[in-house]
Amino acid sequence: MNIAVTGASGFIGRRAAELLQARGHTTRQISLRSAPSPEQLAGCDAVVHLAGEPVAQRWTASAKKRILDSRVEGTRALVAAFREHPPNVLVSASGIGYYGSCGDRILTEQSAPASDFLSQVAAAWEHEAEEAEKLGGAWCV
Repeated sequence: MNIAVTGASGFIGRRAAELLQARGHTTRQISLRSAPSPEQLAGCDAVVHLAGEPVAQRWTASAKKRILDSRVEGTRALVAAFREHPPNVLVSASGIGYYGSCGDRILTEQSAPASDFLSQVAAAWEHEAEEAEKLGGAWCV
């Protein structure tokens, strides 16, 4: 399977790409620092979307803007590129921060998001990724 990986140079993306390759898949790194072109996605069966500004930094106003924009705008650009070359599957990992700090509480897909910064980022990221579902295919967002 040909799999495009955004964020493949990051902590999780690097390991994900290695594991996919070890299982016999071909991976293609897609940078979201500029809008991805549809040609970059041509021939890809799946996209694993992990790109985003690292959250492990001091959260100044400008850092928070980069964290949010890298996920929301990056995902929006990725989905726009799907319109010409849609993959069969999109796996988009927004993060456990969606739920906030919940202690030992059991969480499900129906659990509401928290109201802190990371949960707002995750919710906005998921909203943009869900736009891919309108294109058809077997989406996993």
